[in-house]
Amino acid sequence: MNIIKYIYTLFFISMLPVAFGQNIIGTWKGSLDASGQEIPLVFHIHQSNGKFSGKMDSPRQGAIGLPLSEVSFDKNQVMFKMASAGIVFQGELSKNVITGLFQQGGGNIPLRLTRSLDTVTVIKRPQEPEGPFPYKEENVTFENPVSKVTLAGTLTLPAKGRNFPAVVLVTGSGPQNRDSELFGHKPFKLIADYLTRRGFAVLRYDDRGVGSSTGSFGTATTRDFANDARAAINFLRIRTDINIRKIGVIGHSEGGMIAPLLASEDKDVAFIAMLAGPAIAIDSLMVLQNYAIGKAYGMSEEKLQQAKVLNKRVYKVLKSNLSDEEVKKQLADVAANDKELSEFTSKWFRYFIRFDPVPVLKAVKCPVFAVYGGKDLQVPAEQNLNSVYKISEANKHKMDFIKMYPDLNHLFQHAHTGLINEYGELEETFSEDVLKDLFSWLKQVTK
Repeated sequence: MNIIKYIYTLFFISMLPVAFGQNIIGTWKGSLDASGQEIPLVFHIHQSNGKFSGKMDSPRQGAIGLPLSEVSFDKNQVMFKMASAGIVFQGELSKNVITGLFQQGGGNIPLRLTRSLDTVTVIKRPQEPEGPFPYKEENVTFENPVSKVTLAGTLTLPAKGRNFPAVVLVTGSGPQNRDSELFGHKPFKLIADYLTRRGFAVLRYDDRGVGSSTGSFGTATTRDFANDARAAINFLRIRTDINIRKIGVIGHSEGGMIAPLLASEDKDVAFIAMLAGPAIAIDSLMVLQNYAIGKAYGMSEEKLQQAKVLNKRVYKVLKSNLSDEEVKKQLADVAANDKELSEFTSKWFRYFIRFDPVPVLKAVKCPVFAVYGGKDLQVPAEQNLNSVYKISEANKHKMDFIKMYPDLNHLFQHAHTGLINEYGELEETFSEDVLKDLFSWLKQVTK
């Protein structure tokens, strides 16, 4: 992450204490210490017609220009609020320093903000495609008749020709837009651009309840998201410019679960690509994930083993047929608060934790592209890669492509640690090596 600094003249700097006085107008910087993890924050405060307003940046998370819902300043008491994220910062201004508490999700973390001369936070994303593009873009909508939701997306098509092979891009877990935008990166926009320039039609869409798509994200399960992706495939099948025998699915993370689920149920899906797609039972995957992340943060082996035992207990309860209320009773001593209990018992998580990709993958008959990053802490490569290998050999799939890239993380960026807080710091959006391998394989299976 590079922040481009805008330097004021020496004269202006020398006048700074006089010009600002005890005022909050300007840019303020600080860092949260969240369980040993440093999270830089930047607040930009303005005043117009006597009313304060502001925006917040979280550069490490790739979040820039998040609007504050309320800003107040009275008798050196400062309050910044972002209602949409449940964030409140309250502090006291003294000598160009604001000292206070950052509150979110029931937690209170000390935060010290100092005035900064950097007025703009810039995140460099050199791979992000910029127009004009040598291909056609269409804003499209299509219906999921099962859930009665309308999905909105972008279909990119080569400028010349017809009867194109096509792919549907399916996002990972969490609400995401059609670009799979997170931490300031837009990997699906990049993948769509890369493939469309090389002859493929690509459909990417906003998750339900996100962007221009209707419906509720929070009440949906992986099965619901699979039905949304199925609707995307069916939309492509009725277009006259698409080769209906050459439509496949590329999914990342949870999307890499959905791709084989669709192919196992629809033999007309021509191919699937799993980008860090789970290939072992999800409860086992989550135990591995928690262990890998804890180890990367420096937890002792003793504590890691204790956490493993606890996680197995939690997942066993969640996989059971117990009612949500009974689950809450059994896990009351584990959850930090009622919010965490509610997350445990959400429709999505209980479906997710019960899911086993192995029998699904065994039922897939089309060619499979399955790739993993050696520094992926969310879907650890070794166990998932080995599972895909075994299934591919048993299925006698000669066209499958299975590979691990040692230095890549869960987002397929060249990484140092693989930790989530690194995603936004890295300028690379998606490895060129994976893009090349993906296109080469797609060209082969769509001949």
